[in-house]
Amino acid sequence: MTRESDNKDSRKKASSSVGKVLRTPTSKAASAAAKVLSNPKSSKDAKSAAGSALTQRPNKKTVQILIRNVDAAVIVKLRSRAAESGTSLEEEARRALAAAAGLTRGAALARLDDVRAQIGRIEGPSTLEDLRRDRARDG
Repeated sequence: MTRESDNKDSRKKASSSVGKVLRTPTSKAASAAAKVLSNPKSSKDAKSAAGSALTQRPNKKTVQILIRNVDAAVIVKLRSRAAESGTSLEEEARRALAAAAGLTRGAALARLDDVRAQIGRIEGPSTLEDLRRDRARDG
C-alpha cells in the first residue's frame, strides 16, 4: 500500500468515527469521543475530531470551517497578534472573523443597550436592594 492510500484509509476511518460522534446526542457523543480518544489504534485525525466534538458546547450554535490558501503574511500577522494577547492562533482568527462580521464586543454591548432601552426600567426593588435587605435581616 502506498502512503497516499494509507492517508485515504485513515481519513475514511476518521470521517466515520467523527460521523458517529457528531450524529449522536450530547451524552452519547461524549461517550463515543472518549472511546475514540482512549483507543490506541485511533488515527490522529479521528482523535482530533473526537476532541473537537467534546469541546463543542451543545446549546451554542457553532460551525467549523476550513479556509484554504490563506496568505502566509496573514498567518504571520495573526500569530503575532495571538502571541501579544496570549491567545492561540485559532482564537485570534475567530476574533478577526467576528470583528470583520461586525460582531465585536462593542457591537454586542450596543445591541444590549438597544434592548435595554426598548424594555425600559423594571419596576420593583433591584437585586442589590434585595441583597442589602437580606444581609441586614440576617446580620
